[in-house]
Amino acid sequence: MTYREEVIDMNTPRSRTPDGLFEEERTLTKDSFREMIGTALFVYISLAGVNQAVLSGAPDQLQISICFALGLTSGIVLASKSGAHLNSSVSFTLWINKKIEFTQFLAYLVAQMLGGFLGALLVIAVYYSKINNLVKNNALIGSFGTLKDPGNSLFASILDQFLGSAFLMFGILKSPDNKYKPFVIGLVLGGLALFQGSNGFAFNMARDLAPRLASMIIYGTDPFTAESHWFWVPMCVPFVGMPFGYLLAQYV
Repeated sequence: MTYREEVIDMNTPRSRTPDGLFEEERTLTKDSFREMIGTALFVYISLAGVNQAVLSGAPDQLQISICFALGLTSGIVLASKSGAHLNSSVSFTLWINKKIEFTQFLAYLVAQMLGGFLGALLVIAVYYSKINNLVKNNALIGSFGTLKDPGNSLFASILDQFLGSAFLMFGILKSPDNKYKPFVIGLVLGGLALFQGSNGFAFNMARDLAPRLASMIIYGTDPFTAESHWFWVPMCVPFVGMPFGYLLAQYV
């Protein structure tokens, strides 16, 4: 199946080969590896951009948005043969809508989390000295795992994450079926970062929880206790918002 077909059919179940289950398992292993390295590249480019902006002392939302757009585009291109989900809630949404099997969802989930963790480790390796020389603060902690905007209510912040997740899934499904599809999906995320980024714009457990875990190397448990234990919102809400965006796309 080509990348063009797979992103439209969203990973329809595989047909068996003469080698049966073993060949299918080998294919799933390869696809999971592609998901891992694609997610790692996405997270590395994106979070390296965030850290560069934060460590400069003058965070620029436009710069960060561009980095996420380029990061997601690069990750999709790299992992194109696997369908390039690069997002745990995307894979979950496709599974509950019977577009992929549970084993594929589970394998992708593990691969994406590993990829997000590895991508964040690379960022830490590159920026460790600069990070270590600065006083710990929420801006630094939030450069790996997103944090709630203190000026927003909890309800508004949860709604923000729900709508952003739904818009991203809708954009993935409605982006044009051609060679520019990865770039268009990247632009969707970049656009969401510009107008819906006050609480961060993770919309993806592999991009938020996995780097948050990696950042414990520097910040201990603070990434999980900051902003009244905000971490559960970007971890859980996309698993509700993405299916809503998928459902909406079926009727628009």
